[in-house]
Formats: sequence, structure tokens, C-alpha cells
Amino acid sequence: ARAFDAADGPELIVEPGMAILSDVLWFVCEVAAVKKVADRHHAILTGSIYNVKPTLNKFDLPFTVLSDAEGTEAEWTVSGYTCMEIDVIHGGWSGRLAEGDLLLFGNVGAYTVVLKPPFIKAAPAIVELAPDGGHHLIKRAETVDDVLGTYVW
Repeated sequence: ARAFDAADGPELIVEPGMAILSDVLWFVCEVAAVKKVADRHHAILTGSIYNVKPTLNKFDLPFTVLSDAEGTEAEWTVSGYTCMEIDVIHGGWSGRLAEGDLLLFGNVGAYTVVLKPPFIKAAPAIVELAPDGGHHLIKRAETVDDVLGTYVW
């Protein structure tokens, strides 16, 4: 029997993704507006589906409301700022929401950093929370100059 020689054999590339990485980043955004259309309550965020689930899956993502505001108790459709039909982050969340509330989404970042298009808004900053309670800027927010920088007209 001949031994397998790695130099002449195939290269195996494994991309384990979220199975290994787990909770890569948290994303925080604000409720920019609340509306009631017919009998349905809508919360429009300063983030979009591209910030939290850029593969555009249909799963309703859990989130935590980081505020003590006296919002309206209802079942909410929570949507991003793009006004596209696919920009639904949660299709039936029940609880209190108000304009200005901050929402925390966990288990994001594995693909959101690289797949978020500069559609309407550029990519947000990425900040590391330090064990001592401080924070460090890892990636600054993109600017219009960043988005248009590769065009040569």
C-alpha cells in the first residue's frame, strides 16, 4: 500500500462558519419610526436586513430591547430602512416598542461585515467592548467617499 502524500494530494478547505464561531458580533440599531397601518404595527429601524441576516433568510431573528421607554404593547413587524419587501427582520414580534428604542441583535457578523451593500446607508462602525468596560474602535463607519472611492470619472 502506498502512503498518502499531502504534497501531491488534494487540498481540503473547511469553512465551518457559525458552527464554530457562534456569537461573532452584536448589532445595535435604533427604532427610527413606529407606524400603524390598518391594524398592523410597524417598527422601522436604522439598520436593515443586510446588517443582521445578509443571506436574506426568512427566519424571524430574536432581539433584545435596550430601553425602558413606555412603548406600545403590540405585535410588530420589525423592518429595516430600505423599504424593500424583503427587509423584514421580524414578522411578528410581541412586546413594547417606541421610537428611539435600541435593539440588540446577537449572532451576527459572520457575513454581515462583508455582504452588507452600501445601499442607502454605508456600513456602520465596529467597536470592541473591552473587559474593563471600555471600548476600542476596530473599523470606522464607512463614508460616502469610501463608497465612491473606486469610481474613476
